[in-house]
Amino acid sequence: ITAAIGYGIGWIFYNEDPDKEISEGIPAGLAVYGAVAGLILCICVLTVVKSGIVSIFVCFAEDPAAMKKNHPEEFDTLVQSHPNFDGMAENVPNYDYDDGNVSAPINTTNNASAGIDLVEV
Repeated sequence: ITAAIGYGIGWIFYNEDPDKEISEGIPAGLAVYGAVAGLILCICVLTVVKSGIVSIFVCFAEDPAAMKKNHPEEFDTLVQSHPNFDGMAENVPNYDYDDGNVSAPINTTNNASAGIDLVEV
């Protein structure tokens, strides 16, 4: 698309130029620049998408119970996508929030001297 836009801009401005090299060369050059710009933009966007996909798989591998609890439809879709995940899904326990987040306790000591006010939930 960006190559076509580049070519179109070149054709609009340089189509009636009496020099044939300019009337054909400039639109072709702008099409190449447009294609390169489109490729770079596409790579930037798809890198973000790839990072999101990798994050989902890492979260699934690290703690499938949390994904099963918070996103059950996505969990089921992911488990059904590959036959090796079926056995893993059967062994996923229910995620329990009764104790809160015990993996990251809040240290409430000596925070007043740092100017930090913490509220325990």
